[in-house]
Amino acid sequence: MFVFGAQYLRGATPEPEDWEEDLKLARELGFNTMRAWICWGYLEPEEGRINFDYLDRFLDTIGRHGLKAVLLFNLYGVPEWAARKYPHCRYVDHEGLPAEPNAASSIPTGGWPGLCFDNREVREIAERFMRGVLEHLRDRPEISHWEPMNEPILDPQRYSDRMYCYCPATRAKFLDWLKRKYGSLDALNFAWARSHGCWEDVRPPSYRRGYAQWIDWRRFLMENVAEVVRWRTEVIRSIASQPVVAHTYEAMTCCDFVTKAYDDWRTAQAVDKWGVSRFPGSGEGATIMALESDAVRNQAQGKEFWQSELKGGRGGGGTNIEPLPRAEEFAIWSWVPIAHGAKGLLYWQFRNERHGDECGNLGLCDNAGRPTITALVASKICRTISENEDLFLRARYPKPEVAIVMSPLSYMVDWCSNHNVNLSMDSMTGWYSIFWEASIPVDIHHEEFVSLEKLREYKLVVLPFPICLDDGFNELLVEYVRAGGWVISDPAINLFDGRLFMSKEVPGKGLRELFGCRQKEIVSGATPKVRFGAGSVVSLERSHFTERYTEVEGDVLATYEDGEPAVISHRYGKGKAVLSGVNLGMVCTPPRTRSERRKTPAEGAVRDFVLGLLEQAGASRPIVTDREEVTANLLEAGEEALLFVFNHSQKGGKVRVRLKRQIGKAIDLESGQKVSVSKEHERSVVDLRFDGMGVKVLRVG
Repeated sequence: MFVFGAQYLRGATPEPEDWEEDLKLARELGFNTMRAWICWGYLEPEEGRINFDYLDRFLDTIGRHGLKAVLLFNLYGVPEWAARKYPHCRYVDHEGLPAEPNAASSIPTGGWPGLCFDNREVREIAERFMRGVLEHLRDRPEISHWEPMNEPILDPQRYSDRMYCYCPATRAKFLDWLKRKYGSLDALNFAWARSHGCWEDVRPPSYRRGYAQWIDWRRFLMENVAEVVRWRTEVIRSIASQPVVAHTYEAMTCCDFVTKAYDDWRTAQAVDKWGVSRFPGSGEGATIMALESDAVRNQAQGKEFWQSELKGGRGGGGTNIEPLPRAEEFAIWSWVPIAHGAKGLLYWQFRNERHGDECGNLGLCDNAGRPTITALVASKICRTISENEDLFLRARYPKPEVAIVMSPLSYMVDWCSNHNVNLSMDSMTGWYSIFWEASIPVDIHHEEFVSLEKLREYKLVVLPFPICLDDGFNELLVEYVRAGGWVISDPAINLFDGRLFMSKEVPGKGLRELFGCRQKEIVSGATPKVRFGAGSVVSLERSHFTERYTEVEGDVLATYEDGEPAVISHRYGKGKAVLSGVNLGMVCTPPRTRSERRKTPAEGAVRDFVLGLLEQAGASRPIVTDREEVTANLLEAGEEALLFVFNHSQKGGKVRVRLKRQIGKAIDLESGQKVSVSKEHERSVVDLRFDGMGVKVLRVG
């Protein structure tokens, strides 16, 4: 089943008297699945007394309307009796202040952020609650999936600028983690450049200085979140037979995962299916959604992935009320993850929340439960999928020839330096945008989880803002290029060494031979002027670094205005390593809101330069559109395929899509009409017409 529906139940809302009509409407819209939160504090008001009537009544109503339920355990809304009984188990901030349980946007019924799961007592009472619910509901046919945690992150960090958790239990667990990692106090002291006299003197950092100890602290917390998800998943699997699904908070690549302390690639390993949440603002382009979809697809490692939460209506809350998204804009948001291979789509949420911080917004339906324009768009998309469900389930994302490798370690160093990861995110999103706007499929990989065998599947590997690559990945990179691969790197590669000291020489960590040059000088904040090939000099205002080189052994592909090398290509073994002295991706970072303006000369020069390198590396462009504001994706399904064409501009008119894949026919799935297909220079050509912004989904074969 292609899962399609919405988040519905969360504690006190929607109220039981609305369930019958709401779920009847959901089925009429074509939905097949509704998600519900099992809020611990709301359902266990007294220790050992769980409100099973609430759960049974909800599932009875779900069943009457032929729907399935995804049930989420939300254990961060702790019962008041537990907060009173275990005050020593509260989360503690970096100044030693315990977090008082209260209401929050995600848990308006109270109890957030709950109690710290590093305490044995908290695990015991939480597991007892989970097992009670699972035993009671284990035979209910309405349940299709269980979910162990919502958007797994260090949850006290969700709405706070304070750092967590410094409670005694977490401190002790961190100390054990350090002992396993380093083996001896001498090794820890060397890594941290400290002189601890005994293990009891070692503590987590509370001021953001000292890179090595901060990065160890964040890594520990990331692994700790993944361990909590594994524990909850194991509890579910010990009783329930349904698959376990979870989803990430904005896919790590485009978010400050360092502060929030999570690692999607680690967490996704525990569950059967994986997903992502996204709440785009009105006027926001689709680039970030596409990037997140590609990242989550790779995090899932071959497992099914979903768009588990997608903004369903207006933003804002309370007296701050934003307009509803336009129908065509909402359609693009909905189709993008599906075009990148998602096999499920759940909106957040079915009807507007009626209390708490989110009240009055985010619903497909209004405060009274009446469908809005977004509900009607969702229904149309749902019916298109259900009428062609077999094809959508069979369709698979094509094998990309380009990979972007995310370096979480570099993000963490960026965070230590700047108290945010904006430079890393801008580099990642800009590089991705270059390929996405050219309709070129891309995989996103985590430096610690990609193998040499996997790297060798790509013609081109890109390294955004690689200021401190993982030591193991450095070794893979050398072998990949030696065997014939091409790599393009941003400047300042391994600016920091293995101890997180500034490298004595850059490229660092032994990569000087690979790139065939040495850094002469580097500055940030300048505006480099660069000539790519025989083109005009362009001003790269958004590049963070300007790096200059000496002892250059390779070919110079671009120069600074004064003629010095700006981009160098060095043959190494059978492959090539290209090192840029400017942040090419940052130049092409997409604006948060869509703009009808044409690209700047700098953006155009960088995009043409990168696509030229792509061609030299032997990679192809499987789809080419004749308008820069139009992108396209193809999902393969044997002799058939699904072609998605997106017009991101308000400008309508004709669009020509040229496909490397040979096709003989095309049918518009919404209208049922045949679409013109012809041949041109060994490519299949599909001619379409858009009235304005919108999406065309074609069945081709």
